[in-house]
Amino acid sequence: MNAGKTYLFIDLDGTVMVNPFGKQVFPRIFGMLSQACGIAPETLLREAVKENERRQHHSAPPSAAWIMDWDHIIQEIAGRYGVTEGIIPSDMCVQLARQYAAPPHTSTLDEAVTHLCRLEATHRTLSVSTMGLSKYQRPVLDALGLSPCFDHILTPDLTGFQKTERGFFQDLVDSAPPDSIFISVGDNFMHDVYYPKQFGFYSVLRLPEPTLNPLDPFDRPVHIAAYRERIQYYPDDTKGVLPDAVITHLSQLPEVVFRIEEQRDRPA
Repeated sequence: MNAGKTYLFIDLDGTVMVNPFGKQVFPRIFGMLSQACGIAPETLLREAVKENERRQHHSAPPSAAWIMDWDHIIQEIAGRYGVTEGIIPSDMCVQLARQYAAPPHTSTLDEAVTHLCRLEATHRTLSVSTMGLSKYQRPVLDALGLSPCFDHILTPDLTGFQKTERGFFQDLVDSAPPDSIFISVGDNFMHDVYYPKQFGFYSVLRLPEPTLNPLDPFDRPVHIAAYRERIQYYPDDTKGVLPDAVITHLSQLPEVVFRIEEQRDRPA
């Protein structure tokens, strides 16, 4: 075995779990806000999503955490309609994320705990790699039993960087021994494929498309354009960037990692 280590950066939402925001947190908050201001919940949600997108493209954000701080975003939307903080508490998202962190409001995907446990080894480090803030993600990780699977949690508020910035991963990269490899795993093309490839990482895209099953995971990447509608943030122009492998189920991840390691460890 090569002296280098393997660092896995694994996305959460849509990759190993389903969080409570879509079905529990947002419906309750925007329902409350709608009652207070008379604007339809759907309209308020669209405004919040647009504000989040605006922050992601801000040229000089106050902080990385500000971009994905849904509590702050909701307070801003509420303020546009004259709704005070007393009606919608400033930490309402945190409260609801904790309240609905456990099943049936959340769930793991593809028996995630089982397959992540198969990756445990002294030469591997598994890190959460998510754009979601730790105050929203930790309660769900704990409730789903995912926390013990990871050695580190990387979020914008803990790292001071967005996932699209090299600094997000830099502490682990800088401390890695020579000949280490870095593998990004996720379902979002820009966050989990495009930017990691710019940083010199391997990339594994989770795309649960059964028609890809007959193909080897390393032969699937050239076919992903046919599934554009099923891939998050998959631009028309990918500048020739493709993941190194595509998995249709998390059960395939350990074998993909083993094969990447074998390639690294094979004598020149």
